[in-house]
Amino acid sequence: MKKFLVAGIVLLLLVGAAAVVAHLVAKGFSTRWDGDSAATDDDPSLPPQGPADPDAELIRSAFQELLTHGAYAAYKWEDRLRRACESNITDACAVDAYAKQYMGDWETAYDVLTVKTDPAKDPMAANIMARHYQNRGKRYDEALRLYEFACEGGVAVGCSNAGWMYAKAYGVVQNDARAEALYRRACDDGEFYGCNNLGWMYANGRIGEKDVVQGAAFYRRACEKGSGRACTNLGILLRDNAALNPKQNEVRDAFERGCGLHNSSGCNELGRMFENGEGVGEDFEKARRYYAAACDEGEAVGCTNLGYLYSQGKGVAVDAKKAAFLYEEGCDDGSDLACNNLGWLCREGRGVEQDFKRAYKLFVEACANDLALACANLGLLFEHGQGIDRDVAKAINLYLHACEKGNDYGCDQLKGAHARGLIASMDAEDAQRAYRKLCQLGETNACGKVK
Repeated sequence: MKKFLVAGIVLLLLVGAAAVVAHLVAKGFSTRWDGDSAATDDDPSLPPQGPADPDAELIRSAFQELLTHGAYAAYKWEDRLRRACESNITDACAVDAYAKQYMGDWETAYDVLTVKTDPAKDPMAANIMARHYQNRGKRYDEALRLYEFACEGGVAVGCSNAGWMYAKAYGVVQNDARAEALYRRACDDGEFYGCNNLGWMYANGRIGEKDVVQGAAFYRRACEKGSGRACTNLGILLRDNAALNPKQNEVRDAFERGCGLHNSSGCNELGRMFENGEGVGEDFEKARRYYAAACDEGEAVGCTNLGYLYSQGKGVAVDAKKAAFLYEEGCDDGSDLACNNLGWLCREGRGVEQDFKRAYKLFVEACANDLALACANLGLLFEHGQGIDRDVAKAINLYLHACEKGNDYGCDQLKGAHARGLIASMDAEDAQRAYRKLCQLGETNACGKVK
């Protein structure tokens, strides 16, 4: 069964657009960059320094926690910010709108910004209004204009967000040089998203040649400033690049700090380490706790990985029903592997009622998103006529596709189909592709059929 559910469970992606979730046949995390802070509700909008009065301290403290803890801080501070806004403290209104965006109340946030602030004149309000245009209005040109206005007005995160727009070609022609300049300006002003994004650009060869040393330096700088994403990105870069010569426990420490700063991917990475005994002693209970923390914070891959522990009984009693629940949660949140694993349980009738049609739908969705394992599982349904009319040729083509994508289970199914004499059901061209692949896999009796 393990091979159906995959020996490794992915993580999406990112950290920052991230990322989240390396997909999807091996556990791992795709480093993503904090440029998505603007697009995924994670950008800080720290106000300029002001007098040390209680209102200024309220605003500053609220922003600092929004900066590092996101929605957690929003629920903590929103009531106090709203009351301060009602007392006509303009900066508090802008921060209140920002908190409301984190809480998902975009309409009220927009009303507060338009009635209580003046984004055309206030750089901080401009940055927050730009997030509305980017996330909800999809008015990228207006978002970029406001981000750049905020940047020129001294709101460093406006520089980061404008840089992200240039790097991702939202509302403007892609321009990495402009993105780099804006990120560097933000980073030099002490804004950690800019530092993190510079790290991403260096680590991925977007500033000249790939430079993991510079990438690590900027990730570390952002991590030290309180960016959970940057800490997780640093851990991934250290883990995946032996040339960086990480110190003992440095990878684990980076993930722990990221997780502690509510970066769900950092929690998921720690779960992977303890599940697989990578640099730490194998400890399924710790893996379960970290995966649960990631899942609780909305990390689809964390839910998927936690479901896998329950489906396999790794450190917990086998509980297919709980596994199915967690896979469904992960699938709903965008994990193709979770959709595949839920489809397998539906096919087997484990933890859920046996439902071939639902399994078919789930496999089709994940296969369409290029998850090779799901394509192989979809082939099983076609071969056996489960939830769909039997079509052996289509089944073998799906096995072949999965195998060509590097999925071992797809290759095993292709070999099995060959052993059962089913390749002949394919058309001549597809059969030749299958025989060539089988020959490469060491099936010598297929080599003689290659033309």
